[in-house]
Amino acid sequence: MSPCWMVNRPPAQPLQKEKLCLKCINNCPFTIATLATDQYMEHVNDLSKSILSFTDQRCILQVVYAGTENDLRKKRVTPPTKNKKKSIAYINPFSGIDIKVKSIGRILSELPLNATLLWTDASVLILNNLNLNILSNLENFDMLFIRERQGVDRLNLGVILMRNTLNVQLLFNKTVSFVQQGYWDQGIISCALGSKLGPKALESNCTNIGIKKNNQINWSFLPDAFSMTAKVTAVGTCKQKLSEIAPVFLKFTGDKLRRFKCFKEFKRCLNETYGFTHISSSNKTRISYDSAVDRCIH
Repeated sequence: MSPCWMVNRPPAQPLQKEKLCLKCINNCPFTIATLATDQYMEHVNDLSKSILSFTDQRCILQVVYAGTENDLRKKRVTPPTKNKKKSIAYINPFSGIDIKVKSIGRILSELPLNATLLWTDASVLILNNLNLNILSNLENFDMLFIRERQGVDRLNLGVILMRNTLNVQLLFNKTVSFVQQGYWDQGIISCALGSKLGPKALESNCTNIGIKKNNQINWSFLPDAFSMTAKVTAVGTCKQKLSEIAPVFLKFTGDKLRRFKCFKEFKRCLNETYGFTHISSSNKTRISYDSAVDRCIH
């Protein structure tokens, strides 16, 4: 089975004119989607294979094509204030870029109410079986986010598990309007949900730009066994201090060029140690795969 590509071509074509490929969902309890520029397409192809393998061929990755990196930069809106310390649009390359939250909102609008969406950034590695029982974590919540860092109660939009409710749809629609004024999507959603903000942002900025806390959405964090972040720097190592069992999703943050080097380094190591760049569907290779991941990522 090949992945279902949800592609916006040409990049200038309005996003809302494309249709979500719902028929591609194959016996999977949720929709899995990501966003990718040309730069990430090769890596996303590996993610698609991994998701198929890690879900016993039940789930596929749907991809929103975002054009080139230059396309995104051209559409970026300049933040409304020059004083970054007084704005939740502080020094972030994604401030003023609305395509992620617009894509999530659009997918939700085309899914049935109460359906589940698992959103992941393209800058992840998939290291473990995607336990479909993760849905039980949504019983008391509308949204579950990956943490910004291990042990830190700040949300990150890199991996989100969410129920499709009208309130969740409204959250993303309102976020789009703020991002189109030059603000950062993660900062806006953090404000709206009452999450802790980064050290360079002030909570008073939330009310100053007109964001009201949304008390209609119950949210929390995904368990570390499901998703964790890994920050890399331009000169740092790709090796990560993880728990004994690797998470399903390892989300890379930090220096973008270094992220790609880490992806390639991990895949090269996995191929040399295990024989594939992603896990084989055969259970017989599971032990050797776990050993390879331990060597290549820890």
